[in-house]
Amino acid sequence: MPAGSVALDFTCDTHGGRLMRLWMSRQAGHTTFGGEGVQGAWDNDTSGCGVVMVRCNHDDCRNSARLTNEWLVASFRQVLVNFEAGKGLPIAWFPLSQVGASNS
Repeated sequence: MPAGSVALDFTCDTHGGRLMRLWMSRQAGHTTFGGEGVQGAWDNDTSGCGVVMVRCNHDDCRNSARLTNEWLVASFRQVLVNFEAGKGLPIAWFPLSQVGASNS
């Protein structure tokens, strides 16, 4: 994660532990996105709408969430605003049940 970035971390409500981190960096007038995740914990939605699927990778766990572009942009924006105002860290943590459209 580049210096000056804000990030969103996603965890399973039941098992904890970070499943995925997505980050956004704004430098020199350009915005860059990136991320990393536990193997098997995320995938692109096949609907072609730019949705990312996050799911718990523990056996028999069915917790998952759909991260839409709109939700991601709004969440990154809020973390950035809060951080720049001194009201929080540059990272926000989300259990899957509090993200987009969840399936538990």
